[in-house]
Amino acid sequence: MLPTMRRVIRGQFNNSNHGADFFAVDDAGRLWVIEAKGSTRHGGALALNGYVERAGGVQMSDNWVSDCASRLANTEDGLANIRQMMNWGDEYTDDAVRQMWQSQAENAHRAVVVPDGYAVDHHSIHAAGMSLDDVYHIRGWEGW
Repeated sequence: MLPTMRRVIRGQFNNSNHGADFFAVDDAGRLWVIEAKGSTRHGGALALNGYVERAGGVQMSDNWVSDCASRLANTEDGLANIRQMMNWGDEYTDDAVRQMWQSQAENAHRAVVVPDGYAVDHHSIHAAGMSLDDVYHIRGWEGW
């Protein structure tokens, strides 16, 4: 079961909505990177995207998460949201926040959420360095 998230921010770092869907902190203070999948383009199993041209890896892979976290922290709104979510106040410089954030993000738990009953392409999950245990099915959600 996916833990309850106490603080959540959107992870997109530009107007084209590139980036992780969400970064979140659970009750235990652990950081999560969450990707929500809710439709199939080809009528098959839900799959993670390649996203090779920006992050050098499959969506939700270590490289991709690191790249998304860095790009988010280098936007004004992203940095402010990170500070608020992580409870990092003005005692930390922007550079210190970016460094702490990058360290946290690179060690974050990862989750892919899909509507209950949807098939998931296990090849893309494994290519991202994840297992099917990292996929969570949400009842009552029809997706995007």
